[in-house]
Amino acid sequence: MASDSSMLRDLARDLGVSTQYWGWDGTQKDVADATLHAILGALGAEVRSEQDVAAVRAAREREPWTRTLPPVTVLREDRASTIPVHVDDGASVQVHLRFEDGDRRDLEQAEDHTPPFDLDGTLRGRARFHLPAGLPLGWHRLVAETEQGCSEADLVVTPARLTVHEDFASRRAFGLQAQMYSVRSERSWGIGDLADLRDLAAISGARHGADFLLINPLHASYPTAPVEPSPYLPVTRRFTSALYLRIEDIPEYRELPSFARQRVELLREGCAAGTPASTASNAMRSSPRSSRPSRRSSPCR
Repeated sequence: MASDSSMLRDLARDLGVSTQYWGWDGTQKDVADATLHAILGALGAEVRSEQDVAAVRAAREREPWTRTLPPVTVLREDRASTIPVHVDDGASVQVHLRFEDGDRRDLEQAEDHTPPFDLDGTLRGRARFHLPAGLPLGWHRLVAETEQGCSEADLVVTPARLTVHEDFASRRAFGLQAQMYSVRSERSWGIGDLADLRDLAAISGARHGADFLLINPLHASYPTAPVEPSPYLPVTRRFTSALYLRIEDIPEYRELPSFARQRVELLREGCAAGTPASTASNAMRSSPRSSRPSRRSSPCR
């Protein structure tokens, strides 16, 4: 791309990508052009020249006209707004809200004098409809009715401010701090797990009136060897580490035949006692096969 990266940075900002950040030393730094190229590429906006930037901008300008409603609209409960609706130029359209509870509200049309847009030889027009303040919180549906049919999209109404914390802020609270892996019980698999966390919360809350538990991160680490042992070096915010599962609480465990549950129990006892995995595996293989149910007598056959 041209040595002047201002066009790249303008495009990144238009696409919601920050071009600056605050460093650990308190100074503001520019994001490297190579990083911006990689991020934009991941967003489907590969740009290597000024022509690429122009093409991305043209596609971005064209995209709203190809659909009737925006995919998702987010609105604060205390604010009013309008929503654009795109139809063939001159076509009539009505829009209403379908709330979570099934109620309906028709929306009033607003003034919009945007010129029609030529979309591959078809003129598309833009109408606007009022979204009033004071809508109920929740996930609702916008419905646009035209001669060609109905189009629907999500409308999310969010609180003006969060108030969940106010009950806690009105009084002093106390709780426990614990490293989850150290909260072991007789049913643990060598380290504390989510079932132990549940029990600790119940005991501390019911018996001692605790308000909260402060624990270490439970996010997943690398899923392949070598697995990073520290819970403070996760690789994702989306998934919980499988190390904290209580195997017996997994729904599929209840569907296992008795011989399979016995093998799981041997593994658990080995982990709890610090027995190497190979020893536990040998114990599984040496367990009497008579515990395996006969296929002929299986009620599923």
